[in-house]
Amino acid sequence: MQNEKEEITGVIMAAADITLYKQVSDALRQSEARFHAIFNQATLGLILLDSENRVVESNPAFQQLLGYSREELAHMSLADFSEAKDMSAHQEILNRLIEGKDRHAIFEKRYRRKDGYSLEARVRELAADVGFTGADLERSVD
Repeated sequence: MQNEKEEITGVIMAAADITLYKQVSDALRQSEARFHAIFNQATLGLILLDSENRVVESNPAFQQLLGYSREELAHMSLADFSEAKDMSAHQEILNRLIEGKDRHAIFEKRYRRKDGYSLEARVRELAADVGFTGADLERSVD
């Protein structure tokens, strides 16, 4: 605000109630912290894939299982560490999950570790409502 001499004579102030925003933000932070704690402390290998089979997130158990770091996996797709013989069958399962024809699948497949060793794993794969599929792996023991 200014007077006729163009001197500032006051201040205009606007305020908005952000209580709900703060509560929702806090709840989201707590939820994310719980998710990351469970995801990162799980003893089964867990991975999140996007709709193009690229690795979005992996947990330490998955990283140890395949011998790759989190950063390495973040630049990889499922085909990069899957045995080629198993990939087409796995892709069919992924397609059914993404298309909503199935909500989950359990199957066995082979993965190729960073050191070249092939391992067999039981995979439990879930369709996620956020555009990702998630899988947990448990090493098969003969």
